Amino acid sequence: MMKIKTFFFTFFLFCGLSLLAQNNEIANCRHNTLDSYSKLNEHSKKCLQGINWPKSFELDLNGDSINEIFMPIIGNVRGMSYALFTKKNDEWILISGQKGIVSGHLGIKLKKTGKNGWFDFVSYQPSGRGGVNMFIYKWSGSKYFLEKIEKDKN
Repeated sequence: MMKIKTFFFTFFLFCGLSLLAQNNEIANCRHNTLDSYSKLNEHSKKCLQGINWPKSFELDLNGDSINEIFMPIIGNVRGMSYALFTKKNDEWILISGQKGIVSGHLGIKLKKTGKNGWFDFVSYQPSGRGGVNMFIYKWSGSKYFLEKIEKDKN
């Protein structure tokens, strides 16, 4: 009987320590600031390897032939949130604000509309109810902001 108790004690101790280590790893992968391209790139390589969504998107939003980069922040069941950076004077500058850009495997597409040479864009994400959410982002003059969300039921 003592061997069985010892076995269960050891088993539950091992499970508890494994769970604690896993929670510690998850806590170390939380990224609270979006301001640094290099920190987000490092975060993405370390913490988002198991995510099946695109690890980044590249799209020329201002017609200068240099792609802006959507860097992943965090993944969820339907997609990811991305920080958006543009390259200016060999430095990556955040242009998505602190909330990030929502998207997933359905992608991001430019719109024909825009402001001051910066195109608006739409990101797509499954709604989870057989449709698609379309997130429409506009240029404010210094950053992109979410203008509205449209639902496509097709």
